[in-house]
Amino acid sequence: MTRQCDSCHEDYEARRAASRFCSPRCRVRASRSPARSIGAPSAPPINPSTAPTTDPETSGLLLSTRGALEAASVLDTPLGQLAMEITLRILNPAETGSAVAALTKQLRDTLAAALDGSEVVVADPLDELRSRRDRKRGHV
Repeated sequence: MTRQCDSCHEDYEARRAASRFCSPRCRVRASRSPARSIGAPSAPPINPSTAPTTDPETSGLLLSTRGALEAASVLDTPLGQLAMEITLRILNPAETGSAVAALTKQLRDTLAAALDGSEVVVADPLDELRSRRDRKRGHV
């Protein structure tokens, strides 16, 4: 009997009438799903190539970033261009949530530096760890 997997929605040859999944991997994936309910199939996986995309050129974030940089006449500076590139990365649907969060912080810092006319200083992670250690030890 041919059935559709409740997890990946692929057709498979069922050995039992009550089977719901094509493989142990799909069974485990479904059991770990946060929105699982007994007997209800999970939502089909999102395919990035067929997912609806919005045009980044009409995004409010991109338009407002460009507008702020143009108003300060720094759009054509390296920092202005870096801010635009970071904005485009944020709008990329393939970016994960944690990547978007990190990019958002970087965009905020880059925009502040571009609009203030100062350079963005990217701290060395080892220097940050040393300074935190020294603060904890009271060696400020």
